[in-house]
Amino acid sequence: MDIRYDVVHTDGVARRLVLERAANVRDLGGFATPDGLTAFGRVLRADQLGMLTDGDVAMLREGAAVVRTVDLRGLDEVGALGRGRLADAGVDHLHLPIRDRANDPEVLAARRGRTPAQVYLDQLEQAPVRYLAAVEALTADGTSVIHCTAGKDRTGLSAMLVLGALGVADDAIVDDYAATARVPSDVKQASRDPNADAFWADYTRHADTADVQTDASMSVIMRELLELVDGRWGGIPEYFAAYDATPLIDGLRRRLLA
Repeated sequence: MDIRYDVVHTDGVARRLVLERAANVRDLGGFATPDGLTAFGRVLRADQLGMLTDGDVAMLREGAAVVRTVDLRGLDEVGALGRGRLADAGVDHLHLPIRDRANDPEVLAARRGRTPAQVYLDQLEQAPVRYLAAVEALTADGTSVIHCTAGKDRTGLSAMLVLGALGVADDAIVDDYAATARVPSDVKQASRDPNADAFWADYTRHADTADVQTDASMSVIMRELLELVDGRWGGIPEYFAAYDATPLIDGLRRRLLA
């Protein structure tokens, strides 16, 4: 089964899988590193997978040869929304929640007055074991899909760690993060999960800032985060080293640069 891709990155490389009911599934292949391009068909990053059609399941299972999902959603999210249809298609489900409770009033309170990049830095500081466990899962054989709900925050940080560990340039990491904003709005609307909307309604209603997803605003967020990471640890490889996880970089190189 052939995979259809379209372009949402400014480098012109087609990475977004064209699916009917999942808007933000993208391959981490085709990024330049000091040792060559990252390989296609090894790691996909994604949004929610609960609305997949039969054709979408076939595309991911047979076309993309997906063997596992790395699910970053909270226990409450998975409990409310389920694992999705890939669970019935022989795909392993590895649940590695970044937070046990995603829809947590304490989390919302803690982010008040902080920029999105500062909130992301807090996550990297507070949950290094969880983020690095997610990265480790991507070093296993077979195609993995790492996802949360929107495919932007938890998944975006994980993708940043993967690409940064491999030496992908900051501009390309920023572009990959901002690509979420370039997914056509009608495609996003078609894949919306009403159950997920209901799950997040209370959280969204009480947020003190709107979650505006534009190319420019998302680029600013990721660029600020990379500067914060440099200031806090010295860079992304140094983040791995700070938590005795440098061997994971070798695992990523074997998996994504082979």
